[in-house]
Amino acid sequence: MADGAARASGPIFQVERLSLGYPGRRGRPPAPILHDVTVAVERGGALTLVGPSGSGKSSLLRCLNRLEEPTAGTVRFDGRSITEWDPRELRRRAALVLQTPVLFAGTVRENLCIRAAGMTLDVSDSGCARPWARSASTPTCSIARPARCRGARSNG
Repeated sequence: MADGAARASGPIFQVERLSLGYPGRRGRPPAPILHDVTVAVERGGALTLVGPSGSGKSSLLRCLNRLEEPTAGTVRFDGRSITEWDPRELRRRAALVLQTPVLFAGTVRENLCIRAAGMTLDVSDSGCARPWARSASTPTCSIARPARCRGARSNG
C-alpha cells in the first residue's frame, strides 16, 4: 500500500504516550502537566476535551499544533510526525479552538469562511454538523447565529 493510501485510511491525529512538563522553579523538579496521553482522532471526527481548569486541555492542544513541544511521546498528523511538518503548514491544515476563541463580528458561518485563499470548507449546517452526528448527547447549534466576539470586523 502506498504511503498516501495508508494516511488516507488512518486517524488524522494520533497521539501516543505524550507527556509534557514545565521546568521547576528554584531547583524544584519539573511540574508534570500531561502524563502518558494516548488518543486518536478519526478523519472527519472531532475531539472535545473537558476537564477542570489546569488539567492540561489547552496544553494538549498546543502540543498538537507545535505551540508546545512534548517532553515525551509522539504526535502524528496525517500519518507523519508533527516534527516533520513545517509548523505554519501544520497550523494551516489543523484547526484548533482553544478555551476562549477570538471571533470577528458576524455569524459563526462567516467566521468559518475566513481562511487562506484556495482552501475549501463546507459551511452548510449539515456539513458542519457531521463531526457531532454520532453523539446524541451533543446539543444542536446553528452556525447562522451571531458569534460571540472579541475581535473587530474582518475585511476578508
